[in-house]
Amino acid sequence: MPAITVDGIAWGAATLVDRSYLYVFGSHKPEGKFIWGFDYYLARVPLASRATVSAWRYWTGSGWSAKADQSAIIMPYRWGVESAISLRRDPITRKFTFVTKEFSFLGKRILRGRAPALTGTWSLDPNPVAVLTDWDDNDMT
Repeated sequence: MPAITVDGIAWGAATLVDRSYLYVFGSHKPEGKFIWGFDYYLARVPLASRATVSAWRYWTGSGWSAKADQSAIIMPYRWGVESAISLRRDPITRKFTFVTKEFSFLGKRILRGRAPALTGTWSLDPNPVAVLTDWDDNDMT
């Protein structure tokens, strides 16, 4: 795998093997006092070449590039997506789904996003999968 961070992108927020490729999502928190979500990016490498830095490619929004600095945002921070996601491919529809907690430690909602391909177009479900309840630190029962 390339460096864990390239241009401020923390690669490894999620991984998935699909066909003969390893796909790796990267997250990046934009600068700003009240920004709680992360932008997401996508890289891939042939499984057989995953230890070869020059084999890695980065999604640009329209194709794959060998240059990490050409990576395009595939999920915007304004969605409130956390720095890591759980990702899967539905075995029946073959579409992709991720789940995450919203807005880091501030959020209480579990969000779900979907896409027909790992490259997108990703969409966020309008309703949360679940809403977390407050924890009472004094209740140890």
